[in-house]
Amino acid sequence: MSAASQVMPSQAMGPTHGTGRGNGRGNGQASRQSQTAEGASTIGHMVRLFTRLIGIALLLSAIGLWISPKATYLPELMLMKACATFFFALTGLYLVIIARNPKKSHS
Repeated sequence: MSAASQVMPSQAMGPTHGTGRGNGRGNGQASRQSQTAEGASTIGHMVRLFTRLIGIALLLSAIGLWISPKATYLPELMLMKACATFFFALTGLYLVIIARNPKKSHS
C-alpha cells in the first residue's frame, strides 16, 4: 500500500471540515486523553470499592470470632483469638480508611 492510501480520516478532512480548527489532529489526542482519564478514574473507583469491601469483611470477621456459637474457652485458643481479632480489626480499619475518596487538590 502507498502512503496516500493510509491517510487517516481526520487528516483527509482538511481545514474546512470537522471543527474548523485546522486539520483536526489535536482534537483526537484530547479526546483520547479524556477517555484515558475517565478509564483511570473508573478503575481507581473500583479499587477503592474493593478495598473498602475487604476492610469491612475483616472488621466483621474480627467481631464474628467472638460471637460464634460453639466457641471453646481454652486459654490457648483465647490468646489466638485475641491476636487474630487484633490483626483483623487493625487491618480492616486500615483498609477502610485508605479506601476513602482522594482529597481534591486546590490548585
